[in-house]
Amino acid sequence: MATALQSAVAKEDVGMIATLLAAKASPAVRTETGLTALHIASATGNVRCVQMILDQAEADGQTRMILDNSTNDHEETPLYVAAQYDHASVCEALLRAKADPSLKTHDGETSLWIAARHG
Repeated sequence: MATALQSAVAKEDVGMIATLLAAKASPAVRTETGLTALHIASATGNVRCVQMILDQAEADGQTRMILDNSTNDHEETPLYVAAQYDHASVCEALLRAKADPSLKTHDGETSLWIAARHG
């Protein structure tokens, strides 16, 4: 079951996301399939949502955890998800935050590989 933050991110409800993050909702909580709010924001392609989550994670000292240590059930990072959906601006935001493009999924694919494959 999704958290209130994950639901707000899926709906791209920026106001609710801001409210929940201000109330210290954790962007690191995972769904039953391992998705975090950042995975969901990366899939939607909403750079503003991604940046809000990154800003809160930085303030909480959780940047590395949500960028590279939070993988879904297929070991996909938020950067991999953004690359998979061709969200170049989200990839750029994640890379500026120092996401690691060399991390591998269960299948041995990296974010860099999937981005190249999708053009």
